[in-house]
Amino acid sequence: MSHHQEKGESSFRSDETGESKDAEAALEALVDRWETQRRGGRTPTADELCTERPELKEELARRISRLEKVNRLLEAGGFEDAPEETLSYREVSLNQELDVLNYFDLGGMGVLCLARDRELKREVAVKFLKPSGDNPVNRERFLSEARVAARMTHPGILPVYGFGRSADGLPFYAMRHVTGSTFEQAIEDYHFGRRNRNCREQERVLRGLLGHYAFVAQTVAYAHECGALHCDLKPQNILLGAYGETYVIDWGLAVGVRPTRGKLEDFTEHRKISGMGTEGYSHPQQLTGGVEPNPTWDIYSLGAILHKLLTDRMPGLPAATDNSSVSGGRSRSGLSKSRAREPSIPAALKSICRHALSEGKASFNYRRAKDLADDVQRYLAGDMVTGHAETVTEKVLRWQRSYQGATRMAGGLLIMLFSVLIVGLFSLWHFTGATEQKTRDSLETAVRFAAQTVALEMSNRWQALNLAARDSRLVEALATSVHESVAVRNVLSNRLENHVNTFGEFRSASWFLCDHEGDQVARYPPSRAPGLNYAHRDYFHGNGKDLDRIESGQPLPGNPPYIREPYHSIVYRSTSDGTLKVAYSVPVFLNPGSDERQFLGVIGMSVELGEFSFLQEASLEGHRLILVDLREDVLSGAAARGLILHHPDLRELIWDSKRKQQLYRVADGMVARLRMLPMDGASFHLKDFADPISPAERGSLAAFAKVVVGDRLGPGRDSGWAVIVQEKR
Repeated sequence: MSHHQEKGESSFRSDETGESKDAEAALEALVDRWETQRRGGRTPTADELCTERPELKEELARRISRLEKVNRLLEAGGFEDAPEETLSYREVSLNQELDVLNYFDLGGMGVLCLARDRELKREVAVKFLKPSGDNPVNRERFLSEARVAARMTHPGILPVYGFGRSADGLPFYAMRHVTGSTFEQAIEDYHFGRRNRNCREQERVLRGLLGHYAFVAQTVAYAHECGALHCDLKPQNILLGAYGETYVIDWGLAVGVRPTRGKLEDFTEHRKISGMGTEGYSHPQQLTGGVEPNPTWDIYSLGAILHKLLTDRMPGLPAATDNSSVSGGRSRSGLSKSRAREPSIPAALKSICRHALSEGKASFNYRRAKDLADDVQRYLAGDMVTGHAETVTEKVLRWQRSYQGATRMAGGLLIMLFSVLIVGLFSLWHFTGATEQKTRDSLETAVRFAAQTVALEMSNRWQALNLAARDSRLVEALATSVHESVAVRNVLSNRLENHVNTFGEFRSASWFLCDHEGDQVARYPPSRAPGLNYAHRDYFHGNGKDLDRIESGQPLPGNPPYIREPYHSIVYRSTSDGTLKVAYSVPVFLNPGSDERQFLGVIGMSVELGEFSFLQEASLEGHRLILVDLREDVLSGAAARGLILHHPDLRELIWDSKRKQQLYRVADGMVARLRMLPMDGASFHLKDFADPISPAERGSLAAFAKVVVGDRLGPGRDSGWAVIVQEKR
């Protein structure tokens, strides 16, 4: 009997009534409660969960049993048989013995000591609650601080080793001991030493501090996704290790909000902290109260820290008055005055700081700490900063920072130009040849970078789909034999929609899920023609072409009949809206990685031609990025290659009703030359590339490279795609 036949006794029924729908909704809610509590470390029984609905106890127990079985199969590295010897302990006790306590610092709420772990022979930092501040409110804050730091795993947060109480009941916790200084001290050292540094050395130190700052913003972004707001970010609460480490410390004011990624739930209570914080660094709403905590509080504090780094002053304060009272409403004017007093502050950093301090009133502001971190990294990489309108001078200076070698070469070329005027036409010819070679080298560097960007995006999309394919509830529902059941389809649709929302950064036309026979059992957004069979599609079987359509129940047409690893399809025409698309897909297996694995179906996401948005974002100024499929397709009625998947002007042409069906291809000779390129990052260029979409760009200089997807087991594999970087005229 097949696996799908064995599942025929599932409790899902296709003849849904009003009463059964209500019971099904109640069961789904109870299963969600069971999973939430299990993630929190406690596994409730069906009896405990069904106190209000005892008639659902038996069915809930069956579902919990199935989910536990699937979860065991899907655990990391857990697709093998369980070992014969197992541990039966349900509880164990972990003790730490610390001695030689030496005081080394005093914080706002705690006393820090250096101790030695007697058993593990290591130094640890121990934080005690101040005896003078021992009261119920401070105890709750102290315990919350330890819990927040302990339950978040990030290199920017000090790991907590344990929690305890002294003989007189004073709470304390042990954590990693790090030697170094605070970010506040680093800022002071930077500004104190400016008078003794040249501009080059000064910029090097600033860029190093900005690197630490970007890491702090990434750490805060991680905390927000876990559901925690720090609410007391300031330079004193950033620790710089002696070997380049960066840590965000002192989580005593942290409050919990709804996590954006569902990583940690309810790990700290939603406490009222109105009126608490650090004046000058905390958001005005936090200091005045009346508003629920939200991520903009920490983003504002990050903006204030950047202001301090750039000007050695907190927002809105004149020089040497950091300790005076400050109102958050003065932050933007203070920044403008700081810029006037400090003309050396780059305008892009000024914009980042202003947008972080905007309090939501400006035309552009940061909604996520990750966006702020990304902008600082763009500045450090020499890229354009979001929301900052560059002047011509700034563009030149940014280009100079990004291509310092080319800038120095240009300076040398100017000297050569003077020599050309003296020595005549021969030197002028030499100068022209060197310039053309530099442009060629720049184009070939850009095309290799573009090829790596496309390959990375492809790998990231496959990784997202692989994570979705390991969803235990999706696997358990897909493994049933009654996919026509409304309840099963609801579970599959809900799980698919959940993954679409989780991986929303990957823009796509749709996500879809097909069962082992190729029937589409879920799609997001929902299709107008659900339940069709797509076993003939290339993204299902991976044969390199679409096959003749079959009806449900017929043998699978492909050879092989279904994909066995991540795959990206040839271009196909959608049955729902007629648009041209490419699909990324991965197989869904029960017991993957074992000899007994069973194919359950295919999960994938589709992208319309012209909608590869990451190429738009990665566009190089003064260049066009074109993505080409070198594989064979029959969209034109006969076999052909070289279909253009992305071009800056392609989207507009596709959505032009008069030219919607138009296909654009590169020349056959170009396709043949691209296919012959080795898979080692090699590229070539042409002086007179003919752009098939933009006639005005015909005859321009262009570089070409294959897209090679990395492979841990080998040198990589040919994706069948290529990129073209074309110089704009």
